[in-house]
Amino acid sequence: MSESALIAASHGERVSYRTRKNLSYLFFIGLFAGEVALAASLGHAMQMDALRWLMLAFAVFRFSRLVSYDGVFQPIRSPFCNVVPHDSRAGDTTCARTDAGAFREVVGELICCPICNGTHITTLLILGLALLPGVTNILVVILAIIGLREMLEPIFELVQWKSECARHECGPLMEVNRKERE
Repeated sequence: MSESALIAASHGERVSYRTRKNLSYLFFIGLFAGEVALAASLGHAMQMDALRWLMLAFAVFRFSRLVSYDGVFQPIRSPFCNVVPHDSRAGDTTCARTDAGAFREVVGELICCPICNGTHITTLLILGLALLPGVTNILVVILAIIGLREMLEPIFELVQWKSECARHECGPLMEVNRKERE
């Protein structure tokens, strides 16, 4: 095969892959549209008070991060995502696998992005509240409490770290004071 034929074939594969990837994106856009249409037909979303919306927001926050990052979902993520060192070198993060085909790569992108998967999680929880309110309410309450706790974690951590630093700074002074009293 000539070099120009190889380049043309290679280019054709890239276009085909890109096309498959774009069709995969369209599939998930269509899926979301279907979820929204079903939720709208049930009319449940508009019947929520402010507390319910807030709880749902915290629940989606927590559930989307659970899907994207937590170890318990790693077996589900692994066909679509890799765990890689974060570019900050402060821990790991997830990224879509690019070696698994166009559709699986798009699924990986959706899973790794809490905002992206949170879009689908929101509509599914709203559908759950309409179709299976008992189970979904329990799930929303649990996830909302954990979500709020996760959002407050940086504040707790900041206070703890500042306290730890103060303790290390005061430790030598306290040791000197103790020796002087003896």
